[in-house]
Amino acid sequence: MKLVNYIICIILAHICTFNAYAQENKRIYFDAEAFDLKGHVKVCGNDKFSIDGALFIPQHEYERIEREGNRISRIVYEDTPSAEVYTEFCWENGRVVMSSYSAVSSYTDEFGTNLSSEYNIREYKYNTSGYIIEMTESNGKALSWTYRYEYIEFDNHGNWTKRRRITVIEDYDRNIEIETRNIIYY
Repeated sequence: MKLVNYIICIILAHICTFNAYAQENKRIYFDAEAFDLKGHVKVCGNDKFSIDGALFIPQHEYERIEREGNRISRIVYEDTPSAEVYTEFCWENGRVVMSSYSAVSSYTDEFGTNLSSEYNIREYKYNTSGYIIEMTESNGKALSWTYRYEYIEFDNHGNWTKRRRITVIEDYDRNIEIETRNIIYY
């Protein structure tokens, strides 16, 4: 009887180990990386990720997500005959190096001037540990913003949970904020 119990325990241990391995290996998308997250993230702020690593699309928040392989290439917020609003991501060595936000509409005034088009480009710089240290955002007009990041606290998965953001707008305005985030993992 002891031998039977021992064999059952061994079998159950292997099943549990296999299930844990299978659970971790269900991740085929790495959408969290587009949001400056590492690991098998379930929730961070308002962003939720499925067990396979894909960004969950809340109803009425995103229209669709486009991919190149297992990475996000574009998030479309609105795609109608009168407006197209989206963010595109440019990846290099597993990191987002540039993203662009575009809101193009066909709304015009009586003179034919487009009233509500917007286009912003963000460029990212990383330190040797892979954390964003600077992001520059420009709107193609006269203004540009620079955000510099200093990291204060990290969790056990290597994600920052507290950082200082220094915002400089065209060398005139300087603002310092502390950002925090809570992350839940699978």
